[in-house]
Amino acid sequence: MIANYDVIQLRKDFENIQQKFKGKNIAASSLFLTTDIDSQKQTYSFSVLENDARNPQKPDEIRLNQNDVFVFNQIAVGYVGDIQIAGRGIPNEFGRSIFIQSVPYDNNIQTTRAYKLFAGQLKVTINNYVYFEKYDLRDFDVSTHDEQFNQINRIYSNPENLQFKLHQRPVTQPVQPMIAMSGAKKNDFEISLPSAIDPWGFAVMVDPILPFMVIDVKRIGILLRGFLIQNGAKFQV
Repeated sequence: MIANYDVIQLRKDFENIQQKFKGKNIAASSLFLTTDIDSQKQTYSFSVLENDARNPQKPDEIRLNQNDVFVFNQIAVGYVGDIQIAGRGIPNEFGRSIFIQSVPYDNNIQTTRAYKLFAGQLKVTINNYVYFEKYDLRDFDVSTHDEQFNQINRIYSNPENLQFKLHQRPVTQPVQPMIAMSGAKKNDFEISLPSAIDPWGFAVMVDPILPFMVIDVKRIGILLRGFLIQNGAKFQV
């Protein structure tokens, strides 16, 4: 697992950005880009801008305003699971999502195929310059065998799995040198898989009487962390 990002390097990154964008408001920030899983696709593209009319921004996404610049020094890839609370007298609700980098060891065909994400490759092209090419995603996979996962009914018997495994801090990879994305330029993120995958999911039992949680996994996510420079984008006149 990747250690916490080096605070000394983080300070250097911030100072370098201050020099490059003098007079601009600079803040620590994130982007969270997602795309729907399609059983017929092996290549996925991610929308970056907030105002992308072709692919409207989802409520839990964090995208880039076209007037801003985002410089990232950490990246993570995983699945996005929506949490549904199920039980007697409780309506289905999808009001919360989690970032998942751990796939249960399961003989279910949809879950088995889900491992293919971490055998995939990432390509990142910013303003027609390729920064990532055939970048393997294996280091983002933190799946481990867990005896508390029941393959028959596909339920975790202990809710602590949700807290300590599914809610664990995302595993990120450092990006050096940093990559700057301008809302005024073209920013392409693409993941290619060796074979198609399906939406998948599982349940977490809270108590035999109380409701249980269903994790509905229908999206792939890319998490970027770095610095946001407000109104830093430059448009050609």
